[in-house]
Amino acid sequence: METLESLEERQANTRARLAHEEASLARVVPDGTRSASEAWCLYASAVSAARRASRQLAVDEAVLRESLEDALFWARQRQAQGVVHCAACRGTGEDSRPAPGSALEGAACPACEGRGRVRLHGR
Repeated sequence: METLESLEERQANTRARLAHEEASLARVVPDGTRSASEAWCLYASAVSAARRASRQLAVDEAVLRESLEDALFWARQRQAQGVVHCAACRGTGEDSRPAPGSALEGAACPACEGRGRVRLHGR
């Protein structure tokens, strides 16, 4: 999964690229010659690609934000119900030690009995 820092770095790079491409397009003087027309087409295409990349990053940001909001919602729900991830297995339900004599299946976490979550005391 992408981290926030890498997304922010990609967004900054894309914004800088878009600004550079737009500045390059603005420098083209349409004087009716074929070379000016070809240069304009080239730079317009580059601007279009940079804008498309910028829109895709906005979608990536929205997906990341939605995922975070969903995780926060469920964490708050579990906390309100008095259920939290097991600290011993970090919510996996598996013991960190391998089962004696078995290399195929991990043993269930003794703290949460393999459920990955425990009830808070007093609830």
